[in-house]
Amino acid sequence: MKKLIVALGSLSLLAMPLTGCGGSKGNDDPIVPDSGPVITDGGLIIDDAGEDAGPTETDAAEPEDAGEDTDAAEPEDAGEDTDASQCVPRTEEEAKASACSTGALNAACGPKTVPDGCGGNMDITCGCTGELKCEDESHTCVEGCVPLNSNTGHAYYCNHAPNFWECGGKIERDDLCGGKVMVNCGGDTACKGGKVCDTDPDSDSYLHCVLKECVPEAETDAKFCERYHSECGTADGVDSCDNVKHVDCGGCTGTDICVSQMVTAGSATYLERSCEEAPTAIDLASCVETEGDTSSSDASKVMLVEKNNSYLYAAPEIVYAWKASASGDVTITATPWNNGDYDLVLYVVDSLASRTPIKLADSGINSEREPYGAAESLTFTATQGKTYYIVVDGGDWSSHRYDRGPFHITVDDGTCTPAENPYDGKVVISGLYTGGGNNSYPIWFQDYIELHNQGSKDIDLSNWTVFVSPVDSSSNWQLKTTINRGTIKAGGYFLIGHVSPKGDTATAQDIPAPDKTTGKVTANTMQLGEAHKILIGMPKGTTELTEVEGVLKPNGSGALTSNDLKNIACPTDKGILFTYGSTGTCGSSLPELPNATQALPYLGYVFYSEDGCEAIDGRTELTVTTKEVVDDQASHQTHKEITAISPMPRNSSTTAHQCGD
Repeated sequence: MKKLIVALGSLSLLAMPLTGCGGSKGNDDPIVPDSGPVITDGGLIIDDAGEDAGPTETDAAEPEDAGEDTDAAEPEDAGEDTDASQCVPRTEEEAKASACSTGALNAACGPKTVPDGCGGNMDITCGCTGELKCEDESHTCVEGCVPLNSNTGHAYYCNHAPNFWECGGKIERDDLCGGKVMVNCGGDTACKGGKVCDTDPDSDSYLHCVLKECVPEAETDAKFCERYHSECGTADGVDSCDNVKHVDCGGCTGTDICVSQMVTAGSATYLERSCEEAPTAIDLASCVETEGDTSSSDASKVMLVEKNNSYLYAAPEIVYAWKASASGDVTITATPWNNGDYDLVLYVVDSLASRTPIKLADSGINSEREPYGAAESLTFTATQGKTYYIVVDGGDWSSHRYDRGPFHITVDDGTCTPAENPYDGKVVISGLYTGGGNNSYPIWFQDYIELHNQGSKDIDLSNWTVFVSPVDSSSNWQLKTTINRGTIKAGGYFLIGHVSPKGDTATAQDIPAPDKTTGKVTANTMQLGEAHKILIGMPKGTTELTEVEGVLKPNGSGALTSNDLKNIACPTDKGILFTYGSTGTCGSSLPELPNATQALPYLGYVFYSEDGCEAIDGRTELTVTTKEVVDDQASHQTHKEITAISPMPRNSSTTAHQCGD
């Protein structure tokens, strides 16, 4: 017990005894600190033991006998100090008054854990006012009656006061609002240590787990299968005599098969096996990429395979039927589309009634879940003429999260050959501009030729050449440049341009950095006229491209020369021939590309294929954006400058695009 003496002027008052419990006892009690000195209004310091800690400035002003008056005022039987450990916790009413809300509509309600005022915690339940009810899931006060659902019904009836049901199967019970709710307390499986439910599940009495006298005939196999919810298949568990058993619960009749599903009743989750109609199997052919979707209407709602009873593969599943045309190893691969953010499980069985897979692929079984979008692949040995069932299932992790989504699946039985890409080895002219260099009003300073590799293989351009000839000439081929070395990547672009002086044209733009330049403008450099033939020549003697270390290379040797093209008007077998400006010349019907003949704004044209895959069938108008620039502030003279041009020439830095993707 502590005593606080407050001195006011020359008058000393004896404070009432205070109880210290580390905080307030109730809402109306004064707060007394656990430790440290207390400074009174009169300046007297009372230390933690209740002793005077020494005079303050106020003490110095007091009469010398002030302390004696205080002592005289103390009752002789004040008693000894009370031990601070004798703390009285708050009552439930005090805790509710402090921690609960008003109980009005939409206010918080339900169970809470709050401090008890003595360093511990206590559980309280906050209610609602009037006719309002506390909704169990949201813990808020709502109007009217809130009926129990399967989850709240489990919480109310199973292992929860005041009912204390410990077990029992699916039983229809009062939902507390005049209706009914199906409650499942786990059946006999909720009882452990050989105990069983003491009452018929259909009775109205509370169900408890009790010990059952163990006799050899205490539990038949049929009762065991019933208790483990197994109409078919093998039930594993403990019988009523606490013996581990593996009981064959039988098969199914007709075309039905034994399937499994997870059943959740409140907090209890168990496996249920039943006879169901077999899922429809989709025919699957070898060497053909087939699309599927575990979230589609084709997915079955059954589980064909279990893993240690605790690791299950979840519905929905896509089931395929595949017949082996020959005996040997078969590889099956299933891959989520576009690296989808979901997991797959892949397995194969030799009949839909089989409970054990021949081979199973799921890299998330015994380790952390594999990255989303990972392909699953398995290999097994097939027997000629036998039909196998291939199942693609959504992944199931320890949290029973079932993934689903689109995928593609392939079966390689050894007869498959990689599909030939019709674009491999094919390089085309995908862009051409002829208005640069010698043009009075060019959009680009340089003429350029843009090449595109349409296929999936890199192509070596070493010893490839660029020849230009007037459209009406039969033999006048001029060599403009030879590509000494260079590779055009799969789906990539390669830009060839000449170096041109800017001259007096301040409005034109430089093309993006060429991958190959033809030197300064001379009679021999690449100045393309309004009507020309262009040949992108492959090395002489080339008949086809051969793959070497992942790169397609011409099988000829040495670069073409003008002599190699002498008297050949349309050398289509020498490389890539592109003709424009004269209808019918070498099979071309492309128009010419006229030079601009007026100041900005003006029309400019290019030959251009938007994706490099479609053939160029006409000229494309350039879209030119300009701005006005002031030359002389005094005279207000201005000129226009180009700020943007579309389409732009593409070079090796441009994002690749493979045709056929």
